[in-house]
Amino acid sequence: MPLSNAVDTMDAPIPGQSLVGEIGSKPWEQPPKLNTVDEAVEHYLPMFKDKEIIGGILSHIEAGIPLTTMADLITKGGVMTGLHTIDVSMLVAPVLVELMVSVAEAAEIEYTIGTEVKEKSGPTETSMEAAIAALNIDDEDTIEEEELLEEPVEDPMDTSLGMMARRGV
Repeated sequence: MPLSNAVDTMDAPIPGQSLVGEIGSKPWEQPPKLNTVDEAVEHYLPMFKDKEIIGGILSHIEAGIPLTTMADLITKGGVMTGLHTIDVSMLVAPVLVELMVSVAEAAEIEYTIGTEVKEKSGPTETSMEAAIAALNIDDEDTIEEEELLEEPVEDPMDTSLGMMARRGV
């Protein structure tokens, strides 16, 4: 008696099926539409004239998202759709960051580029105390370990040299 809600395992995809698709069936497997950095920049420039897109960019800048992150998302979207190659996206990203800097400065919004060096703050005193407390071992366990370490190591009877030398009797 078959269950009506059971999943038919015979219709499930075969493991690895996504790896054996037709060559050229994915957008990024096709020749790119934009071959040079100049062509890609010209493609992205109208985006900075659209008020809706600029509003979205400014809201993301106000939220504290680094400009390099947004530029990477924009260019990787272009790569996934087959617009340009990944190397062109890496060369276009700094141009997009500079455009977003000028937009943010025109709107008088504080921004983070994403390349700033963050100051490394050391551990707080409370976290250090917690770590020391976690490492404290019972004194009895410590004494047993110390006694094991202080036991003398027996010297071999023969001091002959070499790995293949016969041990003394």
